[in-house]
Amino acid sequence: MISKFRKGADSLLVRILLGLIALSFVGVGGAAFINGNSSGDVVSFSDADSISFEEFHVAKAKEVDFLQRQNGINLTEENIAELGIDNSALKKLINDSMIEYLAKYYEFDISDEKVIAYVKKTPFFKNSNGEFDLSVFKAAFNNSLAKEEEYLASVKHHLITSTMLGTFMDAFNPPKMMTENIVNYM
Repeated sequence: MISKFRKGADSLLVRILLGLIALSFVGVGGAAFINGNSSGDVVSFSDADSISFEEFHVAKAKEVDFLQRQNGINLTEENIAELGIDNSALKKLINDSMIEYLAKYYEFDISDEKVIAYVKKTPFFKNSNGEFDLSVFKAAFNNSLAKEEEYLASVKHHLITSTMLGTFMDAFNPPKMMTENIVNYM
């Protein structure tokens, strides 16, 4: 049987076929090597938006950068692993994805007027009289990397997240009698 394979391998047609197969493996393998792990998803959901490797790496980098700036140190890969930054970044992404899904599912939204009212209450944008000052608000974004639209979108996202979490947390308040019984039992 092996001798038949060897005789068949001598033909030009089989050599071309084997060459095409080898070329396809090299092409697919090369493309996968070039793309690395950046393609695909870290976490996939059936209805909510999936979390890609790229989103995960960006969230992890932001978390590491925040910790480094806050503490004035440079974290090594070992420090990052010890602190569990991968898990915390992934948990935040999963929570955000779930909250966004619930907000879409329940068609929950906050109007632009509510966002503006919230920003006007922010002490950072008030003048010496304690009133909202548009020039202070505009000046905050002159030399900043963030833009007004991005800031307002993040405020809106924060308000939606806070409201959604508050609603669900309020729904799960145990009765006082149950809490007292648990405390007495302990």
